Amino acid sequence: MPGNMHKALKEYAPTFRIFKMAEFVEELRLRLESGASNLSSYSAIFNDFNGDGWFDAAVYGEKDSAEHKGNPFVILAILSQGATSYQVMEVETFPPNKPIAGSLSLSRPGRKTEVGSDGNDAIEMKNYGIMVSQGYGTSVYYWDEVEKKFKSITTGGM
Repeated sequence: MPGNMHKALKEYAPTFRIFKMAEFVEELRLRLESGASNLSSYSAIFNDFNGDGWFDAAVYGEKDSAEHKGNPFVILAILSQGATSYQVMEVETFPPNKPIAGSLSLSRPGRKTEVGSDGNDAIEMKNYGIMVSQGYGTSVYYWDEVEKKFKSITTGGM
């Protein structure tokens, strides 16, 4: 993670820590170990989520409960604000549950449809999204340029 990106994350959430591989359920751990790349790992993914042409990051981990009441498991987005400046924001929070059964991956740009819809409510993602798999469910978080925040859709496990 670039130094300025790491600095922005530590300023936003000083106690945040990315989950370690040993904290994941065994079945998921075995699948994740073989699928890591330079843009994607078990707790961090990198790509351009906000469409500004610069790499962003999404990280999955835990914040101190004093910092984050109720749901200390969190996905944070570290969004570029140019070449060297970053903004950090929460994408989603989860109640604590170990071993960890969810993971991050990239969702490619394109047409995404909610489960059960007939296609009329399809969303055209212009940029990469943050795909979160939790057990049998998968959600995709995509950047809404108008509202300047992440929105989600539930999918059938794209």
